[in-house]
Amino acid sequence: MRIKIICVILLFSLSGCSLTSERVDDYKPSGIPNFQMFENLSCRIEASSHKADVGQTVSLLALTSEKPKVLFSSSGVTSPMQKLFESDDTLVIQVVASASGSTDTVVLNKKNGTFARSSAGNFAGVYATAGIGSCK
Repeated sequence: MRIKIICVILLFSLSGCSLTSERVDDYKPSGIPNFQMFENLSCRIEASSHKADVGQTVSLLALTSEKPKVLFSSSGVTSPMQKLFESDDTLVIQVVASASGSTDTVVLNKKNGTFARSSAGNFAGVYATAGIGSCK
C-alpha cells in the first residue's frame, strides 16, 4: 500500500498536477554547477503548487546514514525520514506522520542537486502539494 501511495504522489509531482490547478512543471531547476553530494544539504523550493512554499528552505540532514532527517524552515520541526531508494544518481526519502498518515517525500538528483518534493495527507482536510528546487 505504501508503494502505491508513493507512486501516486510522485505522479502528481512529475505531472505538474495539483489541487490548485497551478502547473509546477513549467519551471525546470538547472541545479548547481559543480554540485557535490554532502551529508547535509540546504534545499530551496523554487516552484510549488502551494505559492507560500516558494523561497522556503528544507534542510536534508544525515543523508549518508541509514536514518536521514529533514528540517523544515517554515516550522523549525525536524523529522526522521526513511530511505526508500538510493542509487548513484538518485536518493528518495520519506516521512509518514504517525498521527495523521500524512506523507512528505523528497526525490534528490545526486548529480546536479535538483529535487522534487511532494506532500499529501488528510489533516484538517485532504491536501496535496508538489514543489521543485535546488540544493547546495
